[in-house]
Amino acid sequence: MSANPFERHAPLSQIEEPTWEFEYGITASSLETLRGTVGRKVGPMIVVVGIVFVVLLARLFILQIVEGKTYRLAADGNSIRTSEIPAPRGLITDRDGAPIVKNVAGFSVDIIPAYLPQEAAERDKTLAVVAKETGVIPDRASLDAAGQSLEPVSVALNLPYEQALLLELKLASLPGIVVTKRPKREYQDVPGIGHLLGYIGTISREELAVAQTRGDIRYGYTSVVGKTGLELTYEDTLKGIDGKTQLEVDAIGKKIRQLASILPEPGNTVRLHLHTRVQETMSHALAAAVERVGSKAGAAVAVDPKTGGILGLASFPSFEPEVFSPGGDKATVEGLLSDPDHPLVNRPIAGVYPPGSTIKPLWAAAALEEGTINPNTTVVSVGGFNIGEFSFKDWKAGGHGLTDVKKGIAESVNTFFYAVTGGHASVPGLGIDRLKRYAALFGIGAETGIDLPGEGRGFFPDPDWKRRTRGEGWFIGNTYQLGIGQGDVLVTPIELLMAEVSVINGGELLKPQVVQSVTNSSGEVIKSYEKEVIRANFIRPEHLQVVKEGMRMTVTDGSARTLNDLPVEAGGKTGTAQYASNKKTHAWFFGFAPWNDPQIAIIVLVEGGGEGTTAAAPVAKEVFRAYFSP
Repeated sequence: MSANPFERHAPLSQIEEPTWEFEYGITASSLETLRGTVGRKVGPMIVVVGIVFVVLLARLFILQIVEGKTYRLAADGNSIRTSEIPAPRGLITDRDGAPIVKNVAGFSVDIIPAYLPQEAAERDKTLAVVAKETGVIPDRASLDAAGQSLEPVSVALNLPYEQALLLELKLASLPGIVVTKRPKREYQDVPGIGHLLGYIGTISREELAVAQTRGDIRYGYTSVVGKTGLELTYEDTLKGIDGKTQLEVDAIGKKIRQLASILPEPGNTVRLHLHTRVQETMSHALAAAVERVGSKAGAAVAVDPKTGGILGLASFPSFEPEVFSPGGDKATVEGLLSDPDHPLVNRPIAGVYPPGSTIKPLWAAAALEEGTINPNTTVVSVGGFNIGEFSFKDWKAGGHGLTDVKKGIAESVNTFFYAVTGGHASVPGLGIDRLKRYAALFGIGAETGIDLPGEGRGFFPDPDWKRRTRGEGWFIGNTYQLGIGQGDVLVTPIELLMAEVSVINGGELLKPQVVQSVTNSSGEVIKSYEKEVIRANFIRPEHLQVVKEGMRMTVTDGSARTLNDLPVEAGGKTGTAQYASNKKTHAWFFGFAPWNDPQIAIIVLVEGGGEGTTAAAPVAKEVFRAYFSP
């Protein structure tokens, strides 16, 4: 046996390949036949596969290279969208914290310009459907100006839930049209509250531009803002901070799912000095008085004489704030705007009128302070007197007899105040220069600074003004007319009220304040409005007390005796102011109670109402009853 174990095998080069016939039992001729058959079938299949592969490569090239940018932009824009979550405006409450303005659920139909069809015909078709279903024609100019903006443009606002749900179904297939939940302002049923609260509306282009200029990012195209009243004055306080939500949307802007969100921060709550029962009673009583005397308009304001807090404010005719809210009835709004009685004018702060005899207590206080009269000074009223060819009459035929300052106030004796202001008999009179100075000290002819927009101001004439405007000199008769609140002197009701209040509260001319405090969403007080004294100590307390006692006599023995049966002791001053070439008179009344420690003061005006005793004083009486009732 050989030592090499491999010597038994032949060399590799000599080993023959096994044949198909040996391994599988196939002969050489059979194999050749099989090869021919396979070759005939596989060839065409390879060609077909090749063609399909080339087509797929070409389509892939077109999608990724030629149209890649278009589809990439569409995919980016259609996949994620950030949307605003409107923040609720702050609440407005009365003095007791009861809401008089709050928010409820509301809905809007919005258009996202970026998702609208780019073709004009399709765009018009989409907007036509929106107009048909909502009843509101979209502003095409605003939408075109918005371009590819993702900022929504509201079409229909303040929709109820049922209508919003139906519209969401009807508009589901329209590109760029979405239904959004938005808080809706709801005003409680407090009569005559419209002028105090004001109303809101969709932000204008000018208002938005101002907000953007000052860098206030809280405002966008769909924001609502205060337009008048407290809603405007405290816009910055009531406006919340909108939240944001990140949505996954489809190619036409419809929500697929919410990815993330930041909750909105509601606006702050504004608490008023408002006494709701006073407001309700005042509004009803004023409307009844206007109707009773055949007038068309009137005004009333009640204030806390210790703080200047406004307890109630009524202007007649009035309006309901919600009609001006976005989505409100346009016909009603147009009717208010065109009404010849001007129901949108806030008469208590913007109307200007001759004050009539209600101004007399101011002149009495000024004369006592100047020493031109004292509490015992008397004038004999015989029904009037003459200076040359001019007559200056008392309102009472035959006059009032011997009159001191208290009686002069209580019975509104013209002769006494002719003497106080212009001089008569033994009384030297204040004269026009001192009258003007004290008028300014009492705030006549100046804004009070009340925290409501649109305040007007009265006017007090002087010789220079008359010379410039009329080319005439100043006569003693002009001064006499000012002494009884006639001539060219004008006041707003709030201006006259605060002047009279300074007489009864010890000599403080106060700024009237509607809002008491502001609290945040956690209930924390972040701002309190303390009493603000404009001017004080310009009349000594002992002189004010004399005038105050005269106004008490107005109720006990004078022109306002109808207030004698109140549960509290009241004081006041009536006024009848001529206007319209002396053919008609405005009816005035200023009142306060209790007279020795006033807690409430009120001014009432009935335009063209006749006498203050019969037209205006009854309104104050009803308010006092309401305020002091349990």
